[in-house]
Amino acid sequence: MAPVDVCPHRFIDTQSLELVEFSSKDNIIIPPYAILSHTWIPEEEIIYDEYRQPLEETYEKLGYHKIKAACLRAREQNLRYIWIDTCCIKQSDDNDVAANITSMYGYYQNAEVCYVYLVDVTALQSDWPTQLRDSQWLGRGWTLQELLAPKTVLFFDEYWQYIGDKHNLRGLIHHKTTIPQSVLSGEQSIQDINVLDRMSWATKRETTKLQDQAYCLQGLLGISIKPNYDEAWEILVLLPAF
Repeated sequence: MAPVDVCPHRFIDTQSLELVEFSSKDNIIIPPYAILSHTWIPEEEIIYDEYRQPLEETYEKLGYHKIKAACLRAREQNLRYIWIDTCCIKQSDDNDVAANITSMYGYYQNAEVCYVYLVDVTALQSDWPTQLRDSQWLGRGWTLQELLAPKTVLFFDEYWQYIGDKHNLRGLIHHKTTIPQSVLSGEQSIQDINVLDRMSWATKRETTKLQDQAYCLQGLLGISIKPNYDEAWEILVLLPAF
C-alpha cells in the first residue's frame, strides 16, 4: 500500500475557499483534511488555472457549486482543509500530474473523511438504492481506490443530502462491485486479498484515458508506476507482472 506519510501539499481552505500550499521541502505536519471523490461533469469542472484566476462564468458552473458544498461539509466537521482533484492538481503541469497520481492512494488513505458526491442519485426518490448501484461513480476506474483507501467514506446525493457511509451501504456496494463486505467494513485488510482478485474489481470500470486503467490500480496493488500518457496500451499487459 501507499506509504502512510503520503499527504497532499495543496488544499482548498474550507473557510476562505482559497488554494493554500504547504512546502514539501520542510518537515511540516499536514493538518487533518477531508477529500472529495466524484465523477467529472464535462465542461463544468473548475481546474487549477481557472480556480486561481476565475472568470465571470466560473461561479455559475456546477463544478464550483460542488466545491462550495464539499467545503461546507468539511467545515461542519471542523476540518479546515479539503483536497479536490480538479483544482488541487495543476493539470497543465505534467510533473505535478505525475506526482499527484503516484501519491493519490495515500492522499485518500490519510484523509480524515472522504465525501462521495453522486450527481446521478436522488435520496428523496424511493429507488435511490438502484440509482446508487447504477451510478457513474461505481463504474469509474479511479473511484475504486477512492472507495477502498479511506477509513471513513460518506455518500451524498446530487443535492448533497447524506445517504450513508461505506459500512452501512456495504451490501449495495458489494452487489455491484463484488468487493467483499468484510473489506468494505474494514474487518478484512485489502492486503489479505489475492492480487488477481483485487484486479478483478476493476475489470468493468472505465477511465477516460486507456493508460489510467493501469495507473488507477497502482496504490491498490502496492506498486508504483510513473505516469506516461505517451505509453501505448501495452502497460495494461505488463501490469500483472509488477
